[in-house]
Amino acid sequence: MGIRILPLALLTAASFGVAPLAAQGQIVRAIASIDGITCPFCAFGAEKQLKQVGGVQRIAVDVDKGTATLVARAGQSIEVGQIPGAVKAAGFTAREVRIVAIGTVIAEGQGLRLQLQGQPRRLTLRPSRDEALMAKLRAASGQRTLLEVTGVWNEGGDALIPEAVKGL
Repeated sequence: MGIRILPLALLTAASFGVAPLAAQGQIVRAIASIDGITCPFCAFGAEKQLKQVGGVQRIAVDVDKGTATLVARAGQSIEVGQIPGAVKAAGFTAREVRIVAIGTVIAEGQGLRLQLQGQPRRLTLRPSRDEALMAKLRAASGQRTLLEVTGVWNEGGDALIPEAVKGL
């Protein structure tokens, strides 16, 4: 009986359009650089607060690097705007947050935006020093190609300074 349930469950998931994390996610990973994490007790306090960030499934704090890596729940997006507040609530200072976002590039006026997969939210793509990377993003605009864009998140304008891009 148990053997028949698994194929039925897989068939049901496929018929409802359940896809892998990369196809469903929006902001699938965030790495926050944090000042002041020096011991396992500090890491525990930071992790406790970061668990409150929306969309987070798993957190790993690296005391040696002073970073916290947040991974999204399947089909959800990490609410990166909540990360600095969570870090502050733990008694630390967030320096920068690097994210991995999934979406399509669209041109708006003179600029580019990343339309996050599965939601109306758009991140402004700030100019990068890497002209080849920016040319690749400009070429992808309007093509509806799903891309994974990695870069530094800018809290002030809900923007992303791209550092790497790859097609999915």
